[in-house]
Amino acid sequence: MNQILYVQDKKKSSIDTKKVLLIFAIGIIIFGLIILTIAIINKPKEKKEKGNNNENTVVTETEPTIEIETVSYNVSIKVTHDKQLSAVIYKWNDDDEVVQEEINDNSYMTTISVPTGKNKLVVKAIDVNGKETTKEEEINGEVEKPIIEVTSMEFNKVKVTITSQVKIVSVYYKWNNEEDQSIPIGENASLIEQEIDVPLGLNTLIITATDEYNNITVETKDVKGAKKPEIELTRKGQYVYMVITDEEAVESVQYSINGQTYKLSISIAQEVNHRIKLVEGENKIIVTATNVNKGTTEKRVKTTYTP
Repeated sequence: MNQILYVQDKKKSSIDTKKVLLIFAIGIIIFGLIILTIAIINKPKEKKEKGNNNENTVVTETEPTIEIETVSYNVSIKVTHDKQLSAVIYKWNDDDEVVQEEINDNSYMTTISVPTGKNKLVVKAIDVNGKETTKEEEINGEVEKPIIEVTSMEFNKVKVTITSQVKIVSVYYKWNNEEDQSIPIGENASLIEQEIDVPLGLNTLIITATDEYNNITVETKDVKGAKKPEIELTRKGQYVYMVITDEEAVESVQYSINGQTYKLSISIAQEVNHRIKLVEGENKIIVTATNVNKGTTEKRVKTTYTP
């Protein structure tokens, strides 16, 4: 009987071992399925395309490649791809987009000019499957130095005009070896106009203008500050004698007596002489002289003539 019990226990142990092995095998299978599922989920997206043999071929999608190269003040845009391009779009700053469609090729190239100053170029390329790439670059364009012009105006004045393609940040001027004086910069910082008084004598005017790119222009000009004519009036009997002198030349002379105006016919000279005949009673005389530098002097006298 003991022998029968021993045989039964041995059979039971064998059955238990098989159950354990079965459970272990099932666990390994489940673990393998989990690993496979994770691998499928994390696999890169792929697109199936039919080959010539009508079999499905797995191909990974690619994007167009954009290259931007600056040469002097031009920009070369080059787009390449392994598929046909449907459009290339580019724009400067906030300008309108330039769209190139119907390319019908897997590459595109163009050269464009760079606008003045600081710029942002945005280029977008799109292929026939709608896959697109965008590239941005900051590019500085050519900027000329500020331009300074000095023109003569009325007597002993000059006008300074400064123009620039970009913002002007500072303007200074000085006469000879004196200290610099600043010219105010208004709202329109690319155009500055200023009138300056000219000192007497021969002077050197030096103007310095700087723009936001630190381009500096220095303009030097010799300017002469002229004196005004001198008028001397002398009363002798029934006449007032006038003597008008100028270090360069007197250009015109006119006078009035009691409201009646007369203009002298003279040749341009450094000295002009003339006499004015007085009328009986009060005489109000005004003499005006202008030199070749447009400097004008006026002198008034009142005298009474009694015969």
